[in-house]
Amino acid sequence: MRTDDVNIIKESLKNHDIEIYDTKFALHLTNPNVNKGSSLKIVAKNGY
Repeated sequence: MRTDDVNIIKESLKNHDIEIYDTKFALHLTNPNVNKGSSLKIVAKNGY
């Protein structure tokens, strides 16, 4: 189980274009422009 304080991390990153998801097991820091949908479109288009 994670022990990081999510509020400290959110405050530290508030001026950055990062989305933070807290699953209570881990914190996930993501680029808001990247998601499964956009990634699948690229894979389908390029035939990977």
